[in-house]
Amino acid sequence: MLDDSVVRATGGRNLPHPKKAFLDVDSVVRELTSATEPLDYVPRGVKEDQFFLVDNSENITRCQQGKQGQYWDDCGAWQSNSARGQKTTYVYAPGQPLKTIVLRDGQYCVQRQKNRKTVFVPVDPQPAQDSLIVVQRYYQKHSVTFL
Repeated sequence: MLDDSVVRATGGRNLPHPKKAFLDVDSVVRELTSATEPLDYVPRGVKEDQFFLVDNSENITRCQQGKQGQYWDDCGAWQSNSARGQKTTYVYAPGQPLKTIVLRDGQYCVQRQKNRKTVFVPVDPQPAQDSLIVVQRYYQKHSVTFL
């Protein structure tokens, strides 16, 4: 619990499930598709049990120009050498759970286990391009050591 002397960041939204480490991907997509006004940056202050939707269009343009993205952060240094990213493709239909798919040999497939082997089963019918979303997760460690 925060006392009155601690500055809490404003403009965020409360997590639907406080004290969980992360939002599940369905919740993230629901929040992104219902968002109306993203912030220009994450504001200063404590960000306990909140999330912030930030307009990333400038970084998308920078990356398309071959430049690095620029991200403002008031939490200090991060260890970029340990960072990794992961992209996952989903079929999106409003009000339905996301369905994970992979592109194999020109077809979208679901991944299954059969006799301890991974097999890829083509989706029938193939999903329309406008029903696909790609979620990129970025994992990075903070370099500050907490005692």
